[in-house]
Amino acid sequence: MHIRLAALIIVAATLLLSLNSPSRTEINYPKLVETCQGGSAQLSEIISACTQLIETEDVPSEYRLAFLTDRGWAFFCNSQYDLALADENHILEVLPEDLAALRARAHIYEAMGDRTAAEADLVKALQIAPDNPRILFHKAEFDDDHGEHDSAYAGVRRVLEIDPDFPGAAEKEVTYLMTSGEFDAAEERLEAAELKWPDEDWVYYRDLQLHVLFTKDIEKALNATSNMARVAPGVYSELYYPALVHMRLGDEKTAIDYISGYGPRLIEEKNPESGWWGQFTRMIATWYVVGNRERHIHQGMAYAYMQRPDLAMVEYETFLNETGRNGKKLLAYMVRQDLQSIDQRKFRFSEAYRRDVLVEYIEVLASKSGFPIIEVQ
Repeated sequence: MHIRLAALIIVAATLLLSLNSPSRTEINYPKLVETCQGGSAQLSEIISACTQLIETEDVPSEYRLAFLTDRGWAFFCNSQYDLALADENHILEVLPEDLAALRARAHIYEAMGDRTAAEADLVKALQIAPDNPRILFHKAEFDDDHGEHDSAYAGVRRVLEIDPDFPGAAEKEVTYLMTSGEFDAAEERLEAAELKWPDEDWVYYRDLQLHVLFTKDIEKALNATSNMARVAPGVYSELYYPALVHMRLGDEKTAIDYISGYGPRLIEEKNPESGWWGQFTRMIATWYVVGNRERHIHQGMAYAYMQRPDLAMVEYETFLNETGRNGKKLLAYMVRQDLQSIDQRKFRFSEAYRRDVLVEYIEVLASKSGFPIIEVQ
């Protein structure tokens, strides 16, 4: 019998640990349980709360294992892989066939670069539960990440046979069909997906990829952007992606017109959760440093993602020419987020060095694009 650690009821644990025993009156156990279970707490707070609960006397083993699961997750998210591994190992010593723990340990091994150990845990989990869609999908993603694309596709197909609505499986299948050159089959799956999930943005994002990267059909690509704007309105769906379509398949001037509105709109939409006062103070601070020229940075990045280094360079050079010393400092700081090795002082004072760095930076941004330039045979 396998205990589903992730499904333990928080209320039961809270009731258990909030008993009015003399040794516990000064500790807020309900609060500790709430923090350990995640919520909005910081990772360090989750780890601390879980540790206190794990070390509490008289806690039944199933609850202690649940707290170990939560602490192991927090260690993993905090990149403390050795400690995360120790917690999962402890769980598997008690419950050697627990699927959640095997999956979690496989994730940890992957993060640690131990492919063999990760695969062994996934294989063991499938031996225990060969038709478990969560395990099958994890194994398919693992295979895909390591170049075993046919095996990955077979795994995804099996997942869809078991659970046609399993999250991510239909999208994974479409991605495989696109990259395998089966464009008609990919389009057929996307048409079915649109009928089944008309408000899921992934359907239209993959549709956009299909027609921008492979079929080169501008009308279908623009239709995908319209659907994206419907289900996920905003600066990217309304300005960036239409610009991308026109840059790749249509009229460059139209693309540039979209991007000229993209920069200012992105600034307006940045950090909406901070409220009007946060936006106002941020605007004042940015204006004091670089005026309204921040738009050139965003437009430069947009062109870089579109694989248009020439237009990206124009935007960055315009920004530098119009903002002087403050602009050089700000751009040097931004570039350093992706190019750790740059000499910031040299970036500010050497024009030749600065240009070489910007060329490299634009190449790095282009490599992160979800729309690489692909020659279709």
